[in-house]
Amino acid sequence: MKIGFHVVRRHRTLAVILAFSTLITSTVKGAESSPLKLRVGECSEIDGMKVKFSAVLEDSRCPEGEQCVSAGNARVQLQITQPRGRTRTLELNTQTPPLAVSVDHREIKILDLVPYPRNGRAPKPDTYVLTLGIEQTRRGAANPY
Repeated sequence: MKIGFHVVRRHRTLAVILAFSTLITSTVKGAESSPLKLRVGECSEIDGMKVKFSAVLEDSRCPEGEQCVSAGNARVQLQITQPRGRTRTLELNTQTPPLAVSVDHREIKILDLVPYPRNGRAPKPDTYVLTLGIEQTRRGAANPY
């Protein structure tokens, strides 16, 4: 009888440990994000949310290989389709606000935009590659979009 009690107790303890470790793993996975790379016109889906890199609206960044007084700014347009089907067009900047937007409990921000202008000329639109960081935010956070 004692052997049976210890086996059941061990299984319950193991079940509690497994449940708790799964909860911790889920929380950590939600906090992590891998960068998303898109070319102009490309779309990618993350957990039911579609992100499309629509256009580079402005690129006044300091040209590659030159020294400038300021870094300049690049402004991009994104089209976000939420899992519930609502589509929004948003703009993000590299140096001036808005640097990030919150959509459906996720923060989206520019990590990189290449190539940089050269010889005072902006790159051709089809050569741009945008790298976005998308991170899960806490459920109760303000969501302006």
